[in-house]
Amino acid sequence: FLQYIPDNFDRYIEPFFGGGAVYFYLEPEIAIINDVNERLMRFYRQLRDNYPEMRAQLDELQRLYEANQATFKRLKAQQPDERIPNANEELYYKMRELFNHPDGSYLDGVVYFFINKTAYSGMIRYNSNGEYNVPFGRYPNLNTQLVTEQHSQLLRGADLYSLDYRDIFDMA
Repeated sequence: FLQYIPDNFDRYIEPFFGGGAVYFYLEPEIAIINDVNERLMRFYRQLRDNYPEMRAQLDELQRLYEANQATFKRLKAQQPDERIPNANEELYYKMRELFNHPDGSYLDGVVYFFINKTAYSGMIRYNSNGEYNVPFGRYPNLNTQLVTEQHSQLLRGADLYSLDYRDIFDMA
């Protein structure tokens, strides 16, 4: 669909941002981006405004996840027929608790990213108490390098919202 996007425009407007694939591909200098998912947009705001802190926290989680996975693989190789606990599962449930009840130990955006990348099938589901309750996805890798300083810099030219898409249409 890129053929339908004009070569020249003054402002990029994305009312249903999600992963932002088109935005990050086009790299517009001025943008309005929106998604009704407030936690997702909080991630992007923190990526834009708090990148160094976010990067440090993501790097810490990356190191921990990789160390846990290496231990799990080593123990599983030694005892292939046994159920071996994976410390990343415990880490996931700790982070899920922080997702539901933030205590400030990690940026909300870091917790959101971690949950999004390690939850079963990337699902979003809440129980009747409004708590996120998706189980651990058992992924062997966590790639926090997907979050870059270039993304942070690009987002500095954007106004970020978490509104109904009709409000964004009114801005256009």
